[in-house]
Amino acid sequence: MKRWLLIPVLALAGCTTPQIYGLAPQSIEAGKTTNVYHASELHRDCSVLSIPDIEVTSHPKHGTLRVFRTKLRPSGYKPDNLRYKCRTRLVDGIAVEYTPDPGFTGTDKMALTTTFHHVTGEVPRDFRESNTISVDVQ
Repeated sequence: MKRWLLIPVLALAGCTTPQIYGLAPQSIEAGKTTNVYHASELHRDCSVLSIPDIEVTSHPKHGTLRVFRTKLRPSGYKPDNLRYKCRTRLVDGIAVEYTPDPGFTGTDKMALTTTFHHVTGEVPRDFRESNTISVDVQ
């Protein structure tokens, strides 16, 4: 049975709210590529405001990461958020996949910084969120 670690959802006041939603399985299968994180930034009507940027600030020691733009379901919004309705729609976002090195089993860690280019009122402003992801490769 796989257990999942949810990286916190960030809620900000203003016109837009970044959606940080990362699924980091606590246990993943050796040799298998797994999505460990994704993020999007939406208007209240679910249209895309911008695609966040992701910087890998600490690479895994026993695997590789691939950061790429993709369509995703922004399922990290809570029911009291106006963007909760967006969770069933495919929107543009950015994702991170982890692939363990061949033969590796054990724990691996990585750190990411996500930069959201959201707008509050009329003033563009960047917001950065840092996350550490730990995976147990079995």
